[in-house]
Amino acid sequence: MASYRCPLCQQDTDVAQLRKSHFIPAALYRPKNGSLRYGTRSASGKLTKHIKDFLLCSDCEQLLDQNGESEVLLHIAPKKGKSFPLSEKLRLALPRESMPDFDRFAGNDIGLDMDKFAYFALSVVWRAAVHDWLMPDGVLLPRMAIGDFEPPIREYLLGTGRFPPDTAVIVIVCSDVEARRVWTTPTVNVEANCVNFRFLARGVFFRVMMGYQLPSYFRERCCTSPRKCLFHGSAAHRMPEILQSFGAPD
Repeated sequence: MASYRCPLCQQDTDVAQLRKSHFIPAALYRPKNGSLRYGTRSASGKLTKHIKDFLLCSDCEQLLDQNGESEVLLHIAPKKGKSFPLSEKLRLALPRESMPDFDRFAGNDIGLDMDKFAYFALSVVWRAAVHDWLMPDGVLLPRMAIGDFEPPIREYLLGTGRFPPDTAVIVIVCSDVEARRVWTTPTVNVEANCVNFRFLARGVFFRVMMGYQLPSYFRERCCTSPRKCLFHGSAAHRMPEILQSFGAPD
């Protein structure tokens, strides 16, 4: 039988045992009433099918789910109801710091494991870096180069390495109603001599920065820092190229 090397554990497995992996987790596709939209680098619109392909072995698929995805999605896209549990938690919490642009909370103050959020964010960026994904509009999204940062991320996701050095994950719960209606695939630019990935997951904005000269400003605001930072603020100026597509009613 044909064999396939899983890009995460790098072990050979029987092709017949592979399952289709989602690029963006399946739970983020809810609801099924057509009101949820997506955004990519090439297009935006209503969802018609899931972005998935054969990528991981069954063990690694479960690993990504158990170590980050299932926990984070409980707070973003619960299986029952239309609630936004993470936003509801913040409404009852006191921020550690208030600034003109956002409020800063400590995840452990409201019972959140921010390491799970970091794991989830890096798993999405890693999936974008190791595979070419076919988008809903039929455009093939080529893998996003992260160079020497890929092995430490892979080891961290696999559980054989610590949180990658020279990396920061910033998590912002969005106050915009529009942000709750959409998810996006990662986009990338260069900022402060760092590679900066951004994506939106139905009301939560994730920013993953990688750079050998990563400023202390971002290290301190990483969700895995001792302060376990979680921010609340508008996404309108952070992803205007995406959100402006969703201002009009369906």
